[in-house]
Amino acid sequence: MVEDVDQAIAFFRDAGGMTLLFDGVMQGEVFEEMIGFPSGASLRIAFLAGPEKAPARIEFMSFEGVERSEGRKDNIGIRRIVMSTTDLAETLAKFVELECRMISENVIEGPAGIEVELREVKQ
Repeated sequence: MVEDVDQAIAFFRDAGGMTLLFDGVMQGEVFEEMIGFPSGASLRIAFLAGPEKAPARIEFMSFEGVERSEGRKDNIGIRRIVMSTTDLAETLAKFVELECRMISENVIEGPAGIEVELREVKQ
């Protein structure tokens, strides 16, 4: 869950080199009945995949028209994602352009506080 799906997409697509596979909104009477949401509620879902489009994907969701709860304190969701890159310096520069906070020399803070660790791999 993220508050700003557009920001999350831009972050992982533009700086992380991921590809947007799907970005859509689920809404309407059938959706409301199936999920049990109030009238007018909607769910936006976006899926991104790495350059090799391996089975590992990232999914971002946000709800509108639904009362938000604080949730459980011990439910932190995704804490850290490790991404590979063939050029660590270039990839870090792209994240810096997005004004990401550097946590360490190869870890930055992404949307919703997700830590992104970059590991350079040889081609």
